[in-house]
Amino acid sequence: MIDIDDDVLARAARELGTTTKKDTVNAALAFVAERRRRIDAFLDSPHAMGTGPERTHIDDAVTAVRRHRAAHPVPLGLPTIRATTPAPLTAPETIA
Repeated sequence: MIDIDDDVLARAARELGTTTKKDTVNAALAFVAERRRRIDAFLDSPHAMGTGPERTHIDDAVTAVRRHRAAHPVPLGLPTIRATTPAPLTAPETIA
C-alpha cells in the first residue's frame, strides 16, 4: 500500500486528463520517465535555442537595418554638442 496525497493526485489527474488513481499514477510516471528524452530532443533540435534557419534570417535582417542606419543617419531632434576651444588661462588681475 502506498500513501498518496489526494489533493496532488486530483490536480495531476486534471492535468493529465485521467479518471482513475491507477491511470493517473501511470501517466505521471510515464511523463517523468520520458522527461530526459524530451529535453535531449529539444536541445538537439536546430530550432530549439534560436540556432535554426529563422535565426539566420533575423540576424541578416538586423545586419541590413544596421547598415542602412549607418549609411543614412536620422536626426533625432536632439541638440548637437559643438566642440569649442576653451579660453586660455590667464593670470588673475590684481586690483591696485
